Amino acid sequence: MGSLLSSNKLSQEDTQMALDKVKHIVSSTPVVVFSKTYCGYCNRVKQLFAQLKASYKAIELDQEIKPTIS
Repeated sequence: MGSLLSSNKLSQEDTQMALDKVKHIVSSTPVVVFSKTYCGYCNRVKQLFAQLKASYKAIELDQEIKPTIS
């Protein structure tokens, strides 16, 4: 995971903020789907959870605010 974040040239502070946010999300919700709105696999998983009436939180990565990379 570190190499993925570092390949985007995020500052150490931005990386730490992102990791803290992810840790908070996954510790506060039993099931989290990190998704993109156009991903067919993600949409199918969300549909399945809805059909099962399962409680989950979807984080739409393509709708998150992206930091500017200099």
